[in-house]
Amino acid sequence: GQGTIDPVITGLDPQARSGRMQVVQKAFESLDRDSRGLLCRMTAISSSLGSDQIKLVSGDLDDGRTQTALDDLEARGLIHGVGKPPRYVIHASLRAYAYERIGAGEAVHAKIRDHLQSKASADKRGASAVTSLNAIVFHTARAGEYDQARKLFRDKLYKPLALERHDHDRCADLLRVLFPYGEHIRRPLDATSGRDWALAKLAAAYSIGGQPRRAARVYRHLLDEAEETKSNDEMAIYLGLLADEQIRLGRLSDAEAGLRRCLAMCRARRDEIREVAARRRLGRVLTITGKYQEADREFDAA
Repeated sequence: GQGTIDPVITGLDPQARSGRMQVVQKAFESLDRDSRGLLCRMTAISSSLGSDQIKLVSGDLDDGRTQTALDDLEARGLIHGVGKPPRYVIHASLRAYAYERIGAGEAVHAKIRDHLQSKASADKRGASAVTSLNAIVFHTARAGEYDQARKLFRDKLYKPLALERHDHDRCADLLRVLFPYGEHIRRPLDATSGRDWALAKLAAAYSIGGQPRRAARVYRHLLDEAEETKSNDEMAIYLGLLADEQIRLGRLSDAEAGLRRCLAMCRARRDEIREVAARRRLGRVLTITGKYQEADREFDAA
């Protein structure tokens, strides 16, 4: 019969919640090789898997051993079969723990990516194509092919996701996968320009998605890199974009200082277009802080 996921693992038992991960660890370590390996590979696809997805990640297990492993996992309450034919649900806490122990994870993701690409039709259009590309980009990155994933996102997904659907949260999710060591770590993306493009789009997705703190953090990284390379054009751009987020966060003195610096750079370089934008931004900050005469002068100069 169908097992019931242990309330300690799900966190539904408040008295046992503090020991949840110890229970997950003990349950995981009690599994035999087949069950443990299958569970780990299952986590690479989804928290809910049907029979086709199970077969895709069964590895060297034949159908009989795969079913035995599934029965074992369900009897222990580590997965839960829903419906007929069943879809197997893995709880989030267990999924994260098992995924960290997947072993040869890049190969698993590469196999999933290849399977998805083989199913994708060149003439596919609309929501199904975007959904398929989402998964392909994700698994390409998880397979360790970060630059290829970035190119796929740029060439195939950015326009339908960001410009047509305005799904900025999904954009942020996919772009974040390109930076497994953190947004401030340059690797594993190879090309500096490609990495900066991805970071800039990630910051924009955060900003439009209502996450100014995260956007400001990424723009700060980009500004630091522009300063390292002495790229005045990029410094002026990121000073302005960073100021927008600082205004949203109420960090008005930081925004004012950054915009005055941006304005000085634009004047020195005779960059009239960016100077106008900087003056308008600065006028907004001065208005918010009650410096109305100064604000009027900036708006008039713009």
